[in-house]
Amino acid sequence: MHVTSVAGIFSVPGFDLGMVWIDFMHVVDLGMAQLVVGNVFWELYRATGSNQDSLADLLRLVHWASKQHGYETPAINKITVNMIRKEGKKPNFKAKAAESRKLVHCVYSILQLFPRTTNHEIIRYSCVELLVLIYKEMYNWTSESASHIATLGRKHCILYARLSIDMHESGQNPDFLFWRCTPKMHLFCHLIEQGVNPKTYWAYCDESEIGHATRMAERVHVRTLNFELMDRYRILELLR
Repeated sequence: MHVTSVAGIFSVPGFDLGMVWIDFMHVVDLGMAQLVVGNVFWELYRATGSNQDSLADLLRLVHWASKQHGYETPAINKITVNMIRKEGKKPNFKAKAAESRKLVHCVYSILQLFPRTTNHEIIRYSCVELLVLIYKEMYNWTSESASHIATLGRKHCILYARLSIDMHESGQNPDFLFWRCTPKMHLFCHLIEQGVNPKTYWAYCDESEIGHATRMAERVHVRTLNFELMDRYRILELLR
């Protein structure tokens, strides 16, 4: 049987899987966070009429919560149904990584405005709260944070899965579309067990450099782009 490599990097001489680190930005900010925000927004949207007024109310709540957290600008400036959930797909809010992180905190504040009378509402609130605490732990890292973040992460995954299972057993989630467990949850479990602060090796700095290189590339001629870009980048690094 012919087997192809998952990616070309695996065939690079000297490459070892131990060089790979799980990136918080892609696994959480562009993964778990978007699933949580998408599911909460979908449930609030459905509970308040499933119409344009519902979306407008959600956006107003996001703007209110953004102010509560001291954000200079709202976490997002628009909400559409397709941003929350495409037809027939799982809820998965479409936003940039930094927006998703802000939205987790906004959703936590928004849920505090709603009564928590059912088992689902109680578990949902705790699930979001645990994700907020993971962010807090990451930004206030101490010698005990490695064990704290691992415990918080495991509890978050258990509650997330509980929401999916409970809805399935009640007949509201026959295809496990809502609060759906995805492969990124598996990666998330490994990430929180690595024993170091995810903030120290996430890909935000790399993404920033790529953006900077793109902006420089736009100012050079396409025929000499590779040489000019490297020259400009080398000069820039010398000036830093």
